[in-house]
Amino acid sequence: KYMSACLSFNHVCDNVWKPSLSLCSKHVASCRDQTIQLETIDILFKSVQCQGVLENELFNLSQGVSLCERDCEYGGEWVQSTCTLIRNYWELCTCKEAAAVVIQLKDKIQLKGDFKNVEMLQKE
Repeated sequence: KYMSACLSFNHVCDNVWKPSLSLCSKHVASCRDQTIQLETIDILFKSVQCQGVLENELFNLSQGVSLCERDCEYGGEWVQSTCTLIRNYWELCTCKEAAAVVIQLKDKIQLKGDFKNVEMLQKE
């Protein structure tokens, strides 16, 4: 009776495993060639910002995809360089947030001076 309600292995493989592997492969490839979209960086890696954790997660993702696809090119130098770029992006986001705080403070207490660079950073 319960067997009729079970999903077949082929159904799970075709509808869960293969699409997941395809998406992970796409993300690893975009990380490797450093074409990953900024929004995707935040979705995939925001929870692993700690030093060393990002590198481990990206390496493990790369290794898992590579093993499933029988590709020997996982990990390596590209993981470190991609992690550096991701951290640089996060640092810029922090600077943008800080610039917004400075502009709010400037407006609230009517600071005088040249804030063009801060305003430009806030808008970028």
